[in-house]
Amino acid sequence: MKRRIRESDFNTLLYRLDDEGVEFRNRLRGWIGAAVWLALSSLHAIFMLVASGASELIGILLIVGMSFVKYIPLLNVVYNLARKMAARYIDDVYELKDEDLASGFLEEVVFGYLREKITINEGRVLEKDER
Repeated sequence: MKRRIRESDFNTLLYRLDDEGVEFRNRLRGWIGAAVWLALSSLHAIFMLVASGASELIGILLIVGMSFVKYIPLLNVVYNLARKMAARYIDDVYELKDEDLASGFLEEVVFGYLREKITINEGRVLEKDER
């Protein structure tokens, strides 16, 4: 019973559009990103240390340091690519003709509260919300 309550609370926090929901999603995004980065970097460092047989301190530090640094740009590229593809989809579906607007809208909806609202009625963006 407690598990369902926790699951329900998690889902409630995840989909709320108020400040508490925004804070929860941003924290969750940070923790998941950090966990993925730490797991990938640790595995890479372990495999590289075993494969290279490094015994000098400088070699070990270099391998471990590069193992942790190299995944930061990779995760950033994956995140930006996913956001760009989602923005293209939103731009295409609602015929916004402005990918930056769609990208900003997605960022606010997913990770923040809506500062500006776009009204869509019968599959069309209202004229007042075009820009």
